[in-house]
Amino acid sequence: MAKVFDQDPQIGAVAPALCFPDGRPQASAYHFITPTRVLNSLLGIDRLAMRCGWTSLSSNVDLHRNGAFSGPVESLYGACLLVRRKAFEDVGGFDEAFFLYCEETDFLLRLAQKGWKAYRTADATVAHGHGESANQDPVKTLVIMQERRWIYARKHFRPLGMLVTSIASIVGLGLRFLFSLDNQERRRYRAALGFWLGWTPSADPRKRRALPLADP
Repeated sequence: MAKVFDQDPQIGAVAPALCFPDGRPQASAYHFITPTRVLNSLLGIDRLAMRCGWTSLSSNVDLHRNGAFSGPVESLYGACLLVRRKAFEDVGGFDEAFFLYCEETDFLLRLAQKGWKAYRTADATVAHGHGESANQDPVKTLVIMQERRWIYARKHFRPLGMLVTSIASIVGLGLRFLFSLDNQERRRYRAALGFWLGWTPSADPRKRRALPLADP
C-alpha cells in the first residue's frame, strides 16, 4: 500500500482489497454518497442494480472497481485506509461530528475537493469482519447510521438533496418495518424510523441524552 504513493504525488489515500475472515471478497472501492444513491439503497433498488451491473441505479458500492482492480477510485471503504500525512493535514483530518459511519466518506470527499486522489490496490488484501460493530448492538448502530447520514446530507447536499434523503429514509425504513417478520428487525427499523420522526433520541454516546446500549 505504501508503494502506491510513489506512483503519483497526488494520491492521498490508499485502500487494499478486502475480504471476509472466511476469504469471501468484500468491496473496498466506493462512490461518494448522493441523494440518488441513498434512495436506491433504502428502496432496495441497488440490489437489482448489483445483479444487472447498472451503475446508475447502484448504491455507493463501485460495481466495476473491486475484485482484481487496482487504480484510482472515487471513494474508499474505511476498514483499512493508508493516508498521506500531507493530505491528512491539508483537510484537517476527520470531522469529529461523525461517530461510526460516513466518517471516511466525508474525509475522502474533502480530499477530492482539494485535488487529492483515492487509490485501491489489489496487491494488498486485508481480512475485515464486516458488520461486527453493528452486531454488538443492532438497534443502536442502525440509529447511528441514520444520524450520520443526516449529518452528511446537511454538510454536503443542497436543500432538495436533504429532502430526498429524509423522504427516502422515512419511506424505506417504514416499508422494512411493515414487511419484516422478525421482531428484532422490526425493533431496529422502528428505532431508526424514530430518528427521522422524532421519537428516538440520539445514539451518539458522546451526547448527554443518548440511546442506551442494549442489555448484555
